[in-house]
Amino acid sequence: MLRSGGIAPAGAAVKINYIVGGVYALEMINNGENLIVELSGEIDHHSLIELRGVIDARLEQYTPGVLLLDFSKVSFMDSSGIGLILGRKRIAESYGGKVVIRNAAGSVEKMIKLAGLGFMIASNKGAGK
Repeated sequence: MLRSGGIAPAGAAVKINYIVGGVYALEMINNGENLIVELSGEIDHHSLIELRGVIDARLEQYTPGVLLLDFSKVSFMDSSGIGLILGRKRIAESYGGKVVIRNAAGSVEKMIKLAGLGFMIASNKGAGK
């Protein structure tokens, strides 16, 4: 895993890029209230362990009110992605936060809705930034 960017205290905006398995996987932005995770590429069992670790570390560090998962650059997601969403939801709710999904489209959106998680999809796709 390669990290670029620095660690800033909660309240200060910080952008961190991560490469997982040699492929750009996510970008995180902490603005003090929200942790925005812009996922990209494929979310499957091969990338899941490292993605979980990276996101969970920032959830524990920042305890944001909202974890916003942006799926606009995700080209494929299998059921491992549903597990990723549900696990982060459980962690966020443990400290009073919540998870919101935005920009899920096509087969990714369909899978999220089939899993019964459509209620987590933001109605305003631009919300949260």
